[in-house]
Amino acid sequence: MKNGMKAPRFSSLELRVQAIARRQANNQLLRVPWSRFRRAYEEYPRWQALALWGEAVSGTEDHAPSSVLATVKKRCPGFLEGSAQPQHSGPLALRLLEWVHTERFGYAKQQGWLDALIFYGVRHPLSRAAWAYWEHFEKEWNRKRPAPLPRFERWWRLTLEWELFDRTDSSLVATAVEGYVPCAI
Repeated sequence: MKNGMKAPRFSSLELRVQAIARRQANNQLLRVPWSRFRRAYEEYPRWQALALWGEAVSGTEDHAPSSVLATVKKRCPGFLEGSAQPQHSGPLALRLLEWVHTERFGYAKQQGWLDALIFYGVRHPLSRAAWAYWEHFEKEWNRKRPAPLPRFERWWRLTLEWELFDRTDSSLVATAVEGYVPCAI
């Protein structure tokens, strides 16, 4: 992979845990109509990217700047109120994804297939691209902070153009995989 994440090496215990998670996800898929799962699966990477962007910008600034707070407030009504206030402990990305899982995909949680959505959602090519792009720019931004930091829509567009493989951007990989998703899951 040119810009992709490094191929992880897993212990036998990690591989067993992954196999258990895959079986659980596959069992949960039996509870949901394919079209409903597919819509959520296609939506998931953008939410993951939002969380990673917020974490990257907040980490670079050492706090959540107003641009991040405004974007999160617009896209995630209620997140900044109550217990999700920015001054609370824990990485922004984790708190935001917890909110997304509860509020945006609460129906999947109630119907018992949220784990399947998360399991396959993080494996979506666009989610993998968001993670790879985030890893790259965490390193770049720590060396030299861009001025100005990108807003989410620009970051998302750059993620879609990010090359996961030599000369192939992530959106093309996602399109190619899309034809095989019913067979792969």
